[in-house]
Amino acid sequence: MARGTAVAALSRLKDVSYRRIRDPERLYQLCEAVLVVGSDLSLPAVLRRLVEAAVAGLTNVLGYHLATGEEPRRWGTGHPDIVPYQVFAARDGHLVVAVGNDVQFARLCAVLGADPEAAWATNQGRVQRRAEVLAVLAHRVAKWRRDELLAALTAADVPGGPVHTVGEAVAAMRQIDPDWITSVDGVELPSSPIRVSGARLPIRRPPPRLGEHTDEILGQIGLSRAEIAALRSEGVVA
Repeated sequence: MARGTAVAALSRLKDVSYRRIRDPERLYQLCEAVLVVGSDLSLPAVLRRLVEAAVAGLTNVLGYHLATGEEPRRWGTGHPDIVPYQVFAARDGHLVVAVGNDVQFARLCAVLGADPEAAWATNQGRVQRRAEVLAVLAHRVAKWRRDELLAALTAADVPGGPVHTVGEAVAAMRQIDPDWITSVDGVELPSSPIRVSGARLPIRRPPPRLGEHTDEILGQIGLSRAEIAALRSEGVVA
């Protein structure tokens, strides 16, 4: 996470920081030193590995390009090869409908009271007529309250789920585990999702405050107190 954040910062460094920093190249060198401290990788090597991981993570989008040579389109929340498989807007919120086969599509239409055309009976036909299929479904979904529709879909064995706000997601987790939120030094944090022998890993310390470890880290890479003070006075570090 820290390296990814540093790489994102470096990618926009001169554009964002140049007007406020008198020597942006010095700031770049400082970020490079912090990024690779304690590692045997150079900054270009770190960047290459991060980019490789990001491209490999394209999964089915990458597979489509390799198989066809075509540039994949942007489908928003939709799926390039399955219809319907995306977010819809209900009267009071959003939900995901993930129809995986033709039988499920027929069940979805029955729940919504939609009268599908014969050409929509197969996924291939629905993909070819994506716009018209989604228009009809969106119109029907918009008449429902989100949770009522989800209950009906569950009863009909049609995959779907709510698109939670952050607050709803936290409330749902607290229903599952009332102790899911932990307070450490006055900072509320989610519990670790990692379990060892069935027990969650403890949170040893809270996230650092702004500038809490600046002197310690820069000291480790060889900067003197005077140099750190100069960087702080220039607004380079907190």
